Amino acid sequence: MIEIRRFTDENIADRNALFDLIDRVQRGVPYNDTDGSMSAADWAPKALDDSSLILLAMEGSEVLGYCFGQPYQSYEGFLSSASEYGVQPNSCLYLSEFGVDERVRKRGVGTKLINALLAETKGNHESILVRTMLHVFGTHSENPAIQFYKKAGFDLVLSGEEILIEKAGRFAERPRIFLRWRDI
Repeated sequence: MIEIRRFTDENIADRNALFDLIDRVQRGVPYNDTDGSMSAADWAPKALDDSSLILLAMEGSEVLGYCFGQPYQSYEGFLSSASEYGVQPNSCLYLSEFGVDERVRKRGVGTKLINALLAETKGNHESILVRTMLHVFGTHSENPAIQFYKKAGFDLVLSGEEILIEKAGRFAERPRIFLRWRDI
């Protein structure tokens, strides 16, 4: 049975198991980051420290999914864009990491994780902002995460009538979009 638990060192005996899962997720669709240049063991410890809410989907002691929520105002480069994204920095959670082991996708693990995140957020934050790739890397296929987030109640962030597309930074060749959930 899959349970959603808050991250604590007691919930996960080996952080490397979480880092390995993150690496596997990021090597698969939609990221296809196969060059190994972004090992989770190098950057995820800081992401864990910076996050105010970390949820894990677990079956027994095995981690099957994860989500990291950081205070919006702590995420570099976003403060000047809060109005463009339609969020209030002090009451927005930035969903910086979300992933489910490919072996258990389409079995409701991601839905359980996102629903737990929304339940934890309701009343504590007025919005959640997430950034994801527009396409599966190396293709013109829509990133399946977009429909996943829309189904969970997130809306695309628009610039006028168009989807706001980010084409900057170290992932300039991987256009990303933003989706926003609001606690209404």
